[in-house]
Amino acid sequence: MKKFKKSISSLLAFVMAVGLMLCNVVVASASTATTWNFGSGSSYRGNSSYTQTLQGDGSAEYDGLKVTTKSSGGKFSLSNSSWAQVNTGTQFDIPVEGNSTITVATYAANMAFTYGSDTVSAENNVLTVNYTGGSGYVTLVAVDSSYISSITVTPVADEDAPTAFADEWNFRSGSSLINNGVTLQKTTGTVTQGDAVLKIDATSGKWSTARSDWAQVNAGVKIEVPVNTGVYTISATTYGENVDMTINGVSTSSGTAKCAYSIVNNSSAKYIPIVINSNSYLGVIKVTEETELAIPVTISGSLGSSKVIFTDTLTGTEYTSVSESGNVTLLKDHTYTVSTDNSNISAKIDGSNTFTSADTTAKTITVEGSADITVSGKITSKDNALQASNITSLTFVNMNDSSVTGTATVNDDLTYSVELKAGDYNTVAVTNNGYYTSNRVKVGETAITDEEVYFTKSTYETYCLPIDLKSSLPALTYSSGILYNNDTSVKANSGTTITVPVSGKQKVTVAGWYSGTWNINGSNSVTASDLNSANNPATNSYITDGSETTVTVNITANNTYLYWINVEDYSAVSYTNIINVPGDYDTLTEAVSAIQNMTDRPDGEAGRVVINLTDDIQEQVLVDTPYVSINGNGHTISWYYGTTGKYYSVDKNGYYNEELFHDKYELTSASGSLWGGVVIVKGDYFYAENVTFKNTYNYEVTDKEVEDGAVQTLSTGDVTRTKGTDVTAYAYKERANALITDANYVECYKCNILSSQDTLGVNGQRSGTYAYFKDCKIGGNVDYICGGGNMVFDDCTLELYGYSDKGNAGYITAAQSTKYLFRNCTITGNDNGNSTQATAYYGRPWTSGADVKFINTQTNGRVVAKGWADWSNGTTAEDATGFGEYCNLNSDGTEFKSSITSKQLTATQYNSIVATVESDYLGNWTPAHYVSTMAVNNSGSIGADAINNVKINSGNDLLLYSFVNDNSLENAGEIGFVLSTVNSLFNKETVYTDENAYKKIVYTDENGAENTITAPDNMSIFAYVVNDIGDSNDTLYVRTIQKNDGESIYGICAEISLG
Repeated sequence: MKKFKKSISSLLAFVMAVGLMLCNVVVASASTATTWNFGSGSSYRGNSSYTQTLQGDGSAEYDGLKVTTKSSGGKFSLSNSSWAQVNTGTQFDIPVEGNSTITVATYAANMAFTYGSDTVSAENNVLTVNYTGGSGYVTLVAVDSSYISSITVTPVADEDAPTAFADEWNFRSGSSLINNGVTLQKTTGTVTQGDAVLKIDATSGKWSTARSDWAQVNAGVKIEVPVNTGVYTISATTYGENVDMTINGVSTSSGTAKCAYSIVNNSSAKYIPIVINSNSYLGVIKVTEETELAIPVTISGSLGSSKVIFTDTLTGTEYTSVSESGNVTLLKDHTYTVSTDNSNISAKIDGSNTFTSADTTAKTITVEGSADITVSGKITSKDNALQASNITSLTFVNMNDSSVTGTATVNDDLTYSVELKAGDYNTVAVTNNGYYTSNRVKVGETAITDEEVYFTKSTYETYCLPIDLKSSLPALTYSSGILYNNDTSVKANSGTTITVPVSGKQKVTVAGWYSGTWNINGSNSVTASDLNSANNPATNSYITDGSETTVTVNITANNTYLYWINVEDYSAVSYTNIINVPGDYDTLTEAVSAIQNMTDRPDGEAGRVVINLTDDIQEQVLVDTPYVSINGNGHTISWYYGTTGKYYSVDKNGYYNEELFHDKYELTSASGSLWGGVVIVKGDYFYAENVTFKNTYNYEVTDKEVEDGAVQTLSTGDVTRTKGTDVTAYAYKERANALITDANYVECYKCNILSSQDTLGVNGQRSGTYAYFKDCKIGGNVDYICGGGNMVFDDCTLELYGYSDKGNAGYITAAQSTKYLFRNCTITGNDNGNSTQATAYYGRPWTSGADVKFINTQTNGRVVAKGWADWSNGTTAEDATGFGEYCNLNSDGTEFKSSITSKQLTATQYNSIVATVESDYLGNWTPAHYVSTMAVNNSGSIGADAINNVKINSGNDLLLYSFVNDNSLENAGEIGFVLSTVNSLFNKETVYTDENAYKKIVYTDENGAENTITAPDNMSIFAYVVNDIGDSNDTLYVRTIQKNDGESIYGICAEISLG
């Protein structure tokens, strides 16, 4: 009450001087109305300084107005934009200064409240209560559940207000007010001093000044003291100690000092009641006018939602309080005890918890301890199926001290609120439908209003074996001999076992790495090797029959290192060979999981499942089951992780985790073996067609990325990634994989694979895996085809993405000790709006065993003169003896040869590559869209699969010919030769024709002799004449080109000496 009175007093002058109407508490004048606005435009709503939703056992204050709810009933909520929700049982304690009219604007026309022992109802949406009495509170309790928009208190003028006043009323010996023979009992009377009148009501007690000293006052006597406008201290001395009385409605006692005190703040002159509650004798009543001081204070430390309380030592009651730095109004020369409303927080001024307000010198209030902070927000769930009625309890448990907890109030609209001390907390929920939460929250010094608590259905349990083994009560049963090795493995030898509890139909997956062999219940044996790691373990799985209560992991080899065991609920899915996403499933991850759970899926190619994309999708997906195809239908799969990015959602292995995304507890780096991968292929025989795999990290900042708290570590420090940031600039470049090929026999046809750095490949040596790319576009700037695994690229576009702010030579490849073969590819550039053309090296050697060949490549001036670059660790391009190039062309048709002559392949070397593509580059696997390439023959002899040449017509013309399978000729739209020379002598335009195919050609050679060329069975001769070669000593470069459906397919290339 005192806080409200003081705040009104200190505001009056300002309000009346400038005519300001406050948003929440509107004070028109001291004698008119005070309004608490909870309707439209209320600044209580959305303000973290005020409780937004109150339910259960709790209370809140809104500028002096107190609201209380209990677990048995009541709710007060500001969630509606125009009304405050009020449920049955909500109590309002409304401060008044005396006689007043209280009005409440209600949504329900007849909303009812209890007022004392009466029930009062609104009429035409307005509840009216007339209060008669002194300063205090008017209590209203809601009977109905509805809404209110405002509460207004209008003072009612006191027609019997005093007009004369006295500073002292003395009933001690020698005073004119004692020993006058007056006794009042069961009646009323007055005592006068000049024009001032002291009212005595002895109808329930006895008053007597018929004594020589001390006025007799028995219990029940009411004395009304005239007090003028302003702030006054009223004191009453008594003959005995601890005499109980109330002054102005506030209970007090004369204590051992035999004097009772009260402070009043009158907005108008009035009689202040003193009610005597025990028989005694009254000496002197003093009315002392006070001087108010506005003292600037600065709060040092964290109060959270608490406040500093100033308790007047005279009255023993709170005089005022502050919750933030500013001015505090105190009475001059009064002494105050300084404390807080939180028992865990202390407050001191000048090192003491008492303070005497002598002047307006600024002071610092030092607060120490742990504040209670209000944390509130929304409760969400994975499938939005969770209801408030499903949540039995939601508890926040301090991570460092489990005895520090807070139980949240959960509202019907799935919002919650809880009071917590500063620190880090885990959430623990009890539900009636199997949902759980693992959210964490950091509580600082200010209220949190948007902390999401995310629930999901409990469907799995993961046991980290080294942690479980070391715990005092392991969840699993380990046979003797299984030992802790490190934080990512336990070491076990042959004959040892691990027993895993299961319930119902479940899938048990075991992961191990480095070495060892194990099975589950005697089946599905698997062996780990040093190619496996903690991030890329070997795994096997077992599906229970529904009746088992345990399964046994049997270790069958010494030095077996196991990492984790996952147990998840298993729902069988019937086999189907086509799945639509979105459609049959919302996400690719759900679709892959469904494929894994298909019980009747045939083995091998017969069990292939095609995921048919029906829309673009933003998702990171792991495809870890074999024989899966993605038919993109022109749609895009995109994600936003980059290696130097930090996100809420990423787990320790670099994968997206939905719970972490909603948790938003801490940012974690996406660095690791995944390089931020979008689609991670770990299932053999993966096939993709007409789909774009895109890592947007260096393209744009997406909404999802912003919501994920994305931060990037640059050379200048960490920066927050926001919408509109130009992440195509050079400073933002980073490893951001679009397609990880960590599997065998991966094929992509007519796909786009786009990023900036490390776009395509796998981080690590994968010498025994093979991938094939046909008619694809792979884009990037740095090492954008990289890592382990053997890969062949036929007729692909290699796009240099470029930077928005500079031209910089990049690297197309960065191979480990594996083979990359590029045939008939075209290097293009995006340039990203930069006027400087993006250029690149063919590649640089991640290891000296890198084996990369570019053959029949259209460079379009995009490859730098040197062609090949050195690795930063000192491995040079010359060290990589596997680097090579053959018959690559500039945009004008002339041949491009890099300046490192050792990388120039001969026809013989080219023929050797052609002969071993299927075995060395593809592991004797034939991809669906693979076509063999003919070898080169420069001898001039007649033979299949060669470009041959003979001089005709006295040597002035050159006849070029090769043999083409008839079926190839029939399927080709056009077929011809492309000619080029080192100079412009024979720099003819590209020639395409389908008119030069014959079964037999008769020609006259350079010596005038007639010769015949006859095609073998099922083949035709393709021939072309180059006119007038004369005596040139130049070299003619020739290659075949075929046009299928308007697309160029380059074939063999030959070098023909004209000399």
